[in-house]
Amino acid sequence: MTTFKKAVVIGSFSIGALLLLKGKRTAGLMVATAGVALLAAEFPKGFAVVSVFMPPYISRAAKLYSTVSRIADEYRQDNTPVGGHPLQYNPDFTD
Repeated sequence: MTTFKKAVVIGSFSIGALLLLKGKRTAGLMVATAGVALLAAEFPKGFAVVSVFMPPYISRAAKLYSTVSRIADEYRQDNTPVGGHPLQYNPDFTD
């Protein structure tokens, strides 16, 4: 792999991680995917081996994400005060 390709891969992963940390999930995943695509084009045999082992991890991650999302939704519903949104000022709400 040439130095240019290494720089592109490392840069795409770094920028993707920064975008994910900043909350721009779609953009971060798109940039990181570009780096993965370049790696897959450079090392097709290595990614053939990886693709065999990925489906179980992907299904576990999807189950974990759905569970955490469900718990977060229930928490939000249970902790909303009578007056509306928890951070919204409501003059009619009294303790």
